[in-house]
Amino acid sequence: MLTIVATIIVILVVLFVIRLTVLGKQSQSMSPSLGPVNGELMECPQTPNCSKLEIHTQLTPEQMKQALLPLHLELQSESPGYLHFTFQSGLFGFVDDVELLLTNGVLKMRS
Repeated sequence: MLTIVATIIVILVVLFVIRLTVLGKQSQSMSPSLGPVNGELMECPQTPNCSKLEIHTQLTPEQMKQALLPLHLELQSESPGYLHFTFQSGLFGFVDDVELLLTNGVLKMRS
């Protein structure tokens, strides 16, 4: 009986790992709506894997860029006051978009 339970657990773990790997590959090819629209970042979809926040700062866009590049973020696009980075997780290869928009001393972030 213990052998059957152990076998079922191993099968479930393998299926779970396969599913995460597939999701990681899919996230590499997804193209979410990105970029500022009328001075705002797009709203997050109704999923728990998106967050958005605003903070007041005295940083310039160039200072933000220089602070984030050592964190192994890859700069995808840049326009005045706007930076779009991607980050790929090591284990399953999930790709996360990180957007920064700086207007009038307010830093808006979406990931």
